[in-house]
Amino acid sequence: MKNGISPAAGQNPSIDFGAVRLEAGAVDFRKQLNVAFLELLKSIPASLRSEATFFLLKQAGSPPGTQPDVFRNYYPPSWSILYWILEKHRFGVPAESDIAGNICGGHARAMYLHSLDDHLNDGDLPPSHLALLIRSQAWLEMKAAFARAGRLVDNASERIAQYMDMYYAAVCRPVDCDLSLDEYCRRFVPQMATCFIAPVLLMKQAGASDDEIEGALRAYGAFGVAWRLLDDARDMEADLQQAIPSAVYLCLPREMRTYWDRCAETGGRDGGECRAAICRYITENSVTDRILQRVIHELDIASRMAEEVGLGGLAAEFRCLGIPLVKNRTSFVLTGIT
Repeated sequence: MKNGISPAAGQNPSIDFGAVRLEAGAVDFRKQLNVAFLELLKSIPASLRSEATFFLLKQAGSPPGTQPDVFRNYYPPSWSILYWILEKHRFGVPAESDIAGNICGGHARAMYLHSLDDHLNDGDLPPSHLALLIRSQAWLEMKAAFARAGRLVDNASERIAQYMDMYYAAVCRPVDCDLSLDEYCRRFVPQMATCFIAPVLLMKQAGASDDEIEGALRAYGAFGVAWRLLDDARDMEADLQQAIPSAVYLCLPREMRTYWDRCAETGGRDGGECRAAICRYITENSVTDRILQRVIHELDIASRMAEEVGLGGLAAEFRCLGIPLVKNRTSFVLTGIT
C-alpha cells in the first residue's frame, strides 16, 4: 500500500478510489488512532524528538505547527475496519477499554510500518538514522501493544508470531517475473499480515466465530489487493523508469517484459524506443483497464464478505471506493512515458 505515506513521483493522478464520507464516530476514531500512534514520539530520544515530529509531519503532509495527521492519506477501510468491528460488538469490547486501546495502538503502528517499510525498501525514503530509529521503535511498540492486548485471547501470542513471520516471509520474497496476475494478487495478501492482527484480536475478544473472523479477513485482504493493484496502475510510469516488476509488467507478453527490464539500463534513443513500444502495447491492449477491472472485482468481494459478517458500514465504504473506477474505467490515460 505504497501511497499510505505520500504520493510517489510518476503517479497518474487520474486513477484513484472514490471518496468515503465518514460518519462522525469514524472521524473521532481516526483522531484517536493518530493520538495513539503519536505516543511513539515519547520513546524517541529527547535529542531527536523534534526531528522525528517534523519527519512525521512531512510524511503526512500536515502543516508545520500542527499535530501530524498520520492516517489522512490512508484509504478509510485500512483503519475503519476496527471502528466497524467495535460498532458491531460494542458491548463485547467497549471502545474505551484497555484491550481496545492496545489493539488500536498496535494497528496504527502496523499500518504505518507497512508503508514505511515499502518506501524504505523502494528507495523512496533514504534509510537515515532517524528513519531507522522511528521504524525500530514503531515495531517494538507494535509488538508490545499486541502482546498486552492478547493476554485475554486464547493462543494470541502464537497467532501474533505467525502473522509477523508471514509478513516477513512475504515482503522479503522478490516478485517472480513469471507470475500470473492471479498469483501476484494471492502473494500480496500475506504482505498485509501484521495488519490482520488487530481485527483478529478484536473479534476474538468480542466472541466472534471463526467463520466471521475469516470473512472479515477475506474482505480486508481483497481490499488490500485492490489497493496494491490501484497503486501499480497509478505508478506504472515510475515503475517502468526503474524497471520494477508490477501488475502492469505481469500483464505484458514476454517481448514487452524484456523491453521493460531494459528501460532502467538503456538511456537515450534505445530507452525511448522501449518505453514507446510498451506505451503503445498498454494503450492498444487496454492493459490499464484490465487491471482496474480486477480492482473493481476485488472491491466487490470485499463488500460482499463484509456484508456477510455483519459489517455493513465497512461494506458501504468498499462500494464508495469503486464508484469512479466503474464510471470512468475506459477514460484513463498514460502520461509522460512516450
